[in-house]
This record gives sequence, C-alpha cells and structure tokens, in this order.
Amino acid sequence: MDAHERLQARGTTIFVTDVSSRPWLPVAHTEWKSRDDLIDCILISSYIPGITSRKSPGDGRHIDGGLRNNFPMHPTAPRTVRSDPAPNGITPSVHAELEKLRPLEAAFRRKWLEDESGWHKLPPRAWPLTQPKHDELDELKRRAETEGTEKVRFDLATCLTFNGIDPVDGLRRYKELAAGGNLDATVAVATVLLEGIGRNQDDADVAEGVRLLRDASDKGHVQAHYELGTLHYLGSHPKHVPEDEARAFHYFERAAAQQHTSALFMLAEFLIEGNGCTADEARAVPLLHAAAERGHRMARQYIRDYLDLDARQNAATASASFDEMLAEAAESDVVLLGECHDDPIAHSIEAFVLISLAARRDKCGLSLEMFERDVQPVLDEYLAGLVREADLLQDARPWANYRDDYRVLIEFAKEVCGSFHCEKRLGIVEWVEALRATPTKQLVITMYPEKDCHQFVPSRHAGRGDFVVLTDGGVKRSHDYMA
Repeated sequence: MDAHERLQARGTTIFVTDVSSRPWLPVAHTEWKSRDDLIDCILISSYIPGITSRKSPGDGRHIDGGLRNNFPMHPTAPRTVRSDPAPNGITPSVHAELEKLRPLEAAFRRKWLEDESGWHKLPPRAWPLTQPKHDELDELKRRAETEGTEKVRFDLATCLTFNGIDPVDGLRRYKELAAGGNLDATVAVATVLLEGIGRNQDDADVAEGVRLLRDASDKGHVQAHYELGTLHYLGSHPKHVPEDEARAFHYFERAAAQQHTSALFMLAEFLIEGNGCTADEARAVPLLHAAAERGHRMARQYIRDYLDLDARQNAATASASFDEMLAEAAESDVVLLGECHDDPIAHSIEAFVLISLAARRDKCGLSLEMFERDVQPVLDEYLAGLVREADLLQDARPWANYRDDYRVLIEFAKEVCGSFHCEKRLGIVEWVEALRATPTKQLVITMYPEKDCHQFVPSRHAGRGDFVVLTDGGVKRSHDYMA
C-alpha cells in the first residue's frame, strides 16, 4: 500500500512541530494498529504534572495542571471582536444562551468558513427564493406553454422582471397569477410597484403596492410581513407607511415566527438595541443563530463575535476536562501538536495524546519535524528491524534531546506497527485534505511553557490553537539550545 492509499484510509494523523513554525511542515509519517495490552500498560502509569490548558472560541481550550483526568479548562479570547454586540459585556443570561451553542460551535464555524467560497454564487436578491438566470428564459417559456404550472409561470415572470429582460411583461404575468389568488405573485407585484422596476414610479404605484402587501400579510404571507416591517423601519414612504419601530418589530416578529432568514436577523437586531421593544439580548442569540444557520452572513458574524467576547470575558471561570480534548482529537483526521522543542512536559503530553488516540482509533499516523526526507530509508530500516538503534542515531541525525523527548514516540510506533513513510509536503493540511473525498477535520493543540502555567493571558495565548496548553516553565529544560 503506497502513501496515498494509506492516507486515504480512515485514521488520525498526528503532526509534531515547533510552535514558532508556520505553516506546519513535519516530514516523516507512520501508521499502526493499536495493541491494547501495550497501550493499557502505558496508560495505567500515565501522569503529566504541571499542565494548564484552555479551549479557544470555535474550538480551543486551556488546560490547567494535575492528573490527566482532572484538568480544569477555560475558553480563550477571540481573534477579533466587533464593537456592535454586547457593548457593555456579556450578561449572565446571554452567556447561558451562548453556552447552548458551544457543543456545536466547532462544526458550524468550519461549515461557515467553507460556505464563504460559494458566496459569489448567491443571487442578487434574497427574494423570490428561485431566481432563474437570463439563459434559462427560453426553457421557461417552453415549459410555461407546455406545462403551465403556477411555479413555472412565476419563475418566468421572475426571470423577465429581475433580470431586466422585459419587466413590463413580467409584471403582467405576475398580475395574472395574483388575480388567481397566488400570494407570491401578489407580493411580487407589490415589490415591482414599490421599487419602480421598469416603470416611472408614482404615488398611485406606492399606494397600490402597500395595499397589496397588507392584503398578503393579512393572509399570513411571510415575505409580506417582512416587507411591511422594512417599510415601517426605514420610513421610505411615510405618506403611506409611517416610520414606526414598534410596528416594524411586530411585522419582523411575525415573519421570524415562520423562519424568514432576514426577519430573524432584524428581530435580533431590534432586541439587541431595544428598538420598538424592550431590549433582550438573550432572546436575540438563538434568533441570530437560526439566521446564521440559514446562511445570513451578518448573523454569522454576530454569533462569532458574541462567542469570542464571551470566551474572553469568561476565560477565568469556564471549565472542561482533559478527556474532552482527547475526545475531540479522536474525532479529527489531523491533530497538530505545536511544541517548544526543549519542553519536557510538552513531550509527555505528546506521548500521552499519541498513545490515547491509538487506543481509541484503529489507525493513526505520526509525523515529526525532526526527521528530514533524506533519512526516510534509515527510519524504514529501523522500524522494520533491519538496523540497530545505534545505526538510527548515527545516520538519521536526530536532535540532541531525542533519547529524552522523542524516543518514546518512535519506539511506541515501532512496537505497534513499525511502518514509516514520507511524502513531499506531507505536513500541509491542505495537501492531506486533497487526498480525501471529504474535507479533513483538523485539531490544533499548542503547548507553551510559562512561569505561571495556571495564569491564562488572553492577549498572549488566545487564538493560538483549538487547545492551548500551558506547561510549567520552571521545569528544567531537556536541552539547552544556546549552549
């Protein structure tokens, strides 16, 4: 089985490199299947003193020292924070709502990031929901004649109107549908009249457009609710729809009750600012999240900023377990471990994570920055039992602290499987991801030695990884690189 085939097989890949290195460029890789007897023996004796770790918003934690099953964790600070949400800080009620989102936070942040690549494909308008393009016109005309369904006729009118092909004919077709009781068409006619699409708008157009919206709203049409809310909020036609935030709130609330994406966001905005209602930020949070999950970009930014600000404000009090970090690592395809090369506690953590993941996963992979590509044959020979460890130490150019800090990783891999391989730029997550049919899920664990490993400083440690681990900087270094 070659390198590509092995990577494509389901497994966790663990990269170990310097925390100062960007991007991550480990070069040697191994796979194994766990041997429970060996793993259990090592896990029983596991003890990692002097550790502190925190979890960042979106995925990260900070771990605080002790036995491996007793690590308080705290969310770290944000990468950036907008000034709009929570200008006076996160209240307890808002924090409670945000905590409900935390279990899914990592997943929706990743999805939202992936969605950004498709934003250029979004239609110019949020409504109508289906907006045929110019090149679909002929097919729509054919189907309107042969099928004649209301849906096809409505889409044809939309294509003619909002692409600027023939808005007069489009309006005529909308009116025909509206006369038959089609509420979507009624709202579309109102939209054309109120926006003056393809016509010189006059007062009669505005009056008729408002009347049609009110009629559709009275019959429960969600877009009509939203449009009336917008008119009351903006006051763009005060003669017919006075500026009135309370009325705007009323209509946005009705539309949001039917899960209208923009109405969910506007209702949340009103609740945050107290426009036309009593301010209630806690109520706004689930509304923003609902809008965000339906694709509203500004709602997504609000949620990210709320979560980040909440993480910063509550960094000293929130907690989770070390096992949670391992659980997230076990669900990841790639685990990046950033270290200071002379930090002995960091190396203990690496061994613990490696062994723990081998116990949880059928397959794992190990990549080390220490070994360069030209020594791959030596690694292969050693792991295959063809050469002695003395030959490895002589020919593979391991670092001076190999015996104390890295040997346990290699020997564990050798005992469990003993199959190393190397590929160009293997450590680049994007390259690994390209080998998979589905996107690679990655987890970054960054380890820093600090004089006070129990003091998490957001300005220094926030956003450095999914988990930021502070180790005891007072422990003697395993190697003096300055000597």
